Amino acid sequence: MNLIYSTRAPSDAFIDNIRRLAERAGVPFHLIVSPPEPPLTVHRMAGIVPEWMEADIRFCGPRAFGDSLADQLQERGFPPGRFHREMFEMR
Repeated sequence: MNLIYSTRAPSDAFIDNIRRLAERAGVPFHLIVSPPEPPLTVHRMAGIVPEWMEADIRFCGPRAFGDSLADQLQERGFPPGRFHREMFEMR
């Protein structure tokens, strides 16, 4: 299990808290701040988590971002039933 947190507006306090919780749970934490870093893509995720094709992926974030990841996953043959996402609109 891995936690990838991608954000455009990092909050040091929030990130520190999530990092501590992940560490306590024994979950590797990966932070992507985009920009200046490139955005999270399936290609980038594969570099972070080489065993991604065997994983279940849980996504929470903007609909367009989730749609983009879902499309990229499907193009690479990832089973759609293993991509789970929250179904709400962010304001």
